Amino acid sequence: MKKVAAIILENSKREILLLLRDDNPNIAYPNQWDLIGGFVNGAETVEQALKRELKEETDYNVEEVKEVTYWKEYSGAKTDSEPNKKFIYKGTILSPEKIQLGDEGQELRFFSHKEILTLPLASKHREILKDYINEFFVV
Repeated sequence: MKKVAAIILENSKREILLLLRDDNPNIAYPNQWDLIGGFVNGAETVEQALKRELKEETDYNVEEVKEVTYWKEYSGAKTDSEPNKKFIYKGTILSPEKIQLGDEGQELRFFSHKEILTLPLASKHREILKDYINEFFVV
């Protein structure tokens, strides 16, 4: 079973960063909003994959994220491209102005916790973000 490393990143306004996936019918969840992250490759650890994916997707270094901590594990959705376990981390971005779209996706954008659950979200991210919002936000 594949492993997926992903991170929920907040800015100082407590908005959450999401990536709009490419609008390509040959990929899973085209044109849907996604967490920053991806599959763990080869001998990588989950933490190494998280660092690599953050750099690839946002051109941001994990060292610039405050209090990166492991939060929770989820089984992948049946509609994912491969069976997987998702290892979800959380952190706060110190310099959101440095974030820029990497080599994947169409757009990066911060959303309020109220906006997020109205979006088309990839995989199990509606469940993941709903759990996160219920745990860390006064709703």
